[in-house]
Amino acid sequence: MRLILPTHDNVYRHLAAESYFLKHAEEPILMLWFSSPSIVCGKHQNLGAEVDYRLCRERNIHLARRISGGGTVYHDLGNLNFSFIQALPEGLEKAIDYKRYLEPMRQALRALGIDTTYSYKDDLLLNNLKISGNAQHIDQRRKWALHHGTLLYSADLGNLSAALHTRGHYEGKGIASRPSPVVNIQDAIQCTWSPEEFRSRLAQPFKDQFGYVEQAISSSESREIEEITQNSLQTEAWILGYSPSYSHSRTYELNGQTCEIKLSTERGIVASFSIDCHGREPWKEQTQACVGKPLSEALLAEIFDSTEWASEQTFLEFI
Repeated sequence: MRLILPTHDNVYRHLAAESYFLKHAEEPILMLWFSSPSIVCGKHQNLGAEVDYRLCRERNIHLARRISGGGTVYHDLGNLNFSFIQALPEGLEKAIDYKRYLEPMRQALRALGIDTTYSYKDDLLLNNLKISGNAQHIDQRRKWALHHGTLLYSADLGNLSAALHTRGHYEGKGIASRPSPVVNIQDAIQCTWSPEEFRSRLAQPFKDQFGYVEQAISSSESREIEEITQNSLQTEAWILGYSPSYSHSRTYELNGQTCEIKLSTERGIVASFSIDCHGREPWKEQTQACVGKPLSEALLAEIFDSTEWASEQTFLEFI
């Protein structure tokens, strides 16, 4: 069994590594990893309905989409992520089984003096507050599972709260997250370990009790992972375009006037778009130029470059 402790903090490469190993691993893998501030939504979620998109850009919080379902989570260097990737011993009959992976994690945490319980959704709780959200994805052809989760150790909970909040109204088929009260492990147990020390301590029981052997990602594996990163998981076509079809509306103040923004998408393509300011549509030419094109930051920046909406990247309000 292989233990991977990556040294980089690129969320897209971590997610790509999960995808790669799910398809190609030949032995069970546990990866314990950190990423720079990031929001990661579930495969079937509408990203815009989960986050304050503009705030994330202003605070340099990366936006990503993973291959598993479930809700949106926040990562930063105070949040330790874990990924179990392994074959399903009984095939697909009992493929979705959170406790198969969470029980070993609970044992490892208990070895550090951290006693957790389960929520009704199989999140991990510490003092009845959430420290870990989890999701799974099954490769039905190979009969392998990816189970991944978060461990809030010393995360910036202010960033978490501000980023996981949308200011618009969304309607669609996307699966909405259900926020829960959270706590950092460091605060709950009053310890002084750094996040890196916490990871090292947590890794030890997996080596001693479960037989994991630490092994870095090879150069050939890195090349494959980088290709997945660049061609798939870091693209706007995946991050924004994969969102389920939805309609979005919000009001916005610009130059002293209140404008109502309405936008709808179908499979990532702008289906309709209008900006109404008390019965006038001063940017009708621009909104119509977006219709029929994939919704992206680059598209909005180009179309609204010569308008008042470009002054402070106000067009980010449209997503």
